[in-house]
Amino acid sequence: MSNKIVTRDVVIIYRGKHDQEPVIACNGINLEVEEGAFVSIVGPSGCGKTTLLYAIDGLLPINQGEICVDDKPITGPGTDRAMVFQSASLLPWRTVWANITYGVNLQNTLDPQHKDKVESLIDMVGLRGFEGRYPSELSGGMQQRANLARALAVDPDILLLDEPFASVDAQTREKLQVELTQIWERTRKTMLFVTHDIAEAVFLSDQVFVFSARPAQVRAIVKIEIPRPRSLETKHSSSVQDYVKQVWNLIESPN
Repeated sequence: MSNKIVTRDVVIIYRGKHDQEPVIACNGINLEVEEGAFVSIVGPSGCGKTTLLYAIDGLLPINQGEICVDDKPITGPGTDRAMVFQSASLLPWRTVWANITYGVNLQNTLDPQHKDKVESLIDMVGLRGFEGRYPSELSGGMQQRANLARALAVDPDILLLDEPFASVDAQTREKLQVELTQIWERTRKTMLFVTHDIAEAVFLSDQVFVFSARPAQVRAIVKIEIPRPRSLETKHSSSVQDYVKQVWNLIESPN
């Protein structure tokens, strides 16, 4: 299978203000993500995981190296990529339906074909009956479902997810994790997922990239050989826990 995303020797530096020293967030990141794969990035807090995700989305410039999608260097945001942020980031004055269709309306007229697709997404993320509600009337989990549907509505090739379940309670988080695996099974989008939750990364992914402390480098790549489809029982299985221990030891290793 061909690579969908490739980063080559990527360096990202935050320039300090006034007399502050520059901060190297990523230092020579090399990644290959196959088309249709679900890949997670884990590592110590502040190591540059989200920084790299934003750079792949084209929201942050890189200082050295190259990021390619379908063998073409990216120069900025594109319709082939969509981001799901940590906070739901829904527009509070728009209904669930209007939020989900926002990106579609920017790119196209909402014709019957697009309307049918949005209807299907609403069913897929479990928001049927809430289309006319506003974000303030939704729970945190439902807001993130709407956020996910909005990203999928523009039909990107790549879905970039920045800790999308970090702000919801543990029970809702597990439900959303299972739902995301089901969405991936149905859509086969290339998904790149950033998280601090190692069990979440293992459960969701085909591969887990383990980053070092800042400045980030790829410390290890762990292939997750757990059969799909996966369920809540899978999440609590000994197989997942064995991989969690392996990834945890890699993060904590001094070398």
